[in-house]
Amino acid sequence: MTDVVVRAIATDNLVCRNSARYPAIELPKLAVYLVGKPASIDHPSAFRGTVKDEWGNITAAGVEKAEPPTDLDDHNKLIVQKEGYHYVWTDITCDVAVEHIEAFKKDLRRRVSIAAMYQFMRCPGCTCGEDVFSEKCPNYFWELPYFERCGVVDALEISLVSTPAVRVARVVSIDGVNL
Repeated sequence: MTDVVVRAIATDNLVCRNSARYPAIELPKLAVYLVGKPASIDHPSAFRGTVKDEWGNITAAGVEKAEPPTDLDDHNKLIVQKEGYHYVWTDITCDVAVEHIEAFKKDLRRRVSIAAMYQFMRCPGCTCGEDVFSEKCPNYFWELPYFERCGVVDALEISLVSTPAVRVARVVSIDGVNL
């Protein structure tokens, strides 16, 4: 068996397609929890023990500060002004014979998404410190421009998906060679 290392951007600190984000302060915890978790396809349920679609294992992860994407909306521009732009990278070790390796090289099936667990959701610029569904939160969840995932307590996996919530989430290299 010959292994290769596939690097992927797992998530970042911007508001994503589902109107959620991880604040930059949460990203290091998320990176730690991702190590040792599987790389799979289409988010199989970690609670049912589905393993048939696993193709690799996350062997390293970290947070990188970088230049933000150029096409930011107003909310994301404010986030970058306040926190900078940060993303979580993962190294996924897999057998060189995994069918996805050739697909990655052909610019196919490179988009990824993560599944993680967190303690609560808060409003952007939160001043009450409460979950957005708490009676103590003065805001109405459905009127928020986005919400923040806070108190990361675990990560479950990274999956190949058709459309990731995080726009930059994708496989970026194989054995150090950029795709």
